[in-house]
Amino acid sequence: MRATLGAMSDAEVFAVLTEVTETALAVERLRLLASGVVAARSTKETGHAGLAQARGTAPRSP
Repeated sequence: MRATLGAMSDAEVFAVLTEVTETALAVERLRLLASGVVAARSTKETGHAGLAQARGTAPRSP
């Protein structure tokens, strides 16, 4: 990959960096949205039936 990037022009490398940055930001937004949905489906009222508890990903209490 380094060789491929090294063979690119400055404009091409900058374009790759721009695309990768935009993709990373989109992935982070999606992660945050999905986390919000998990939180909404994992309220105290849903108890063990909540998404986080059912999947074994609920935070552990001390």
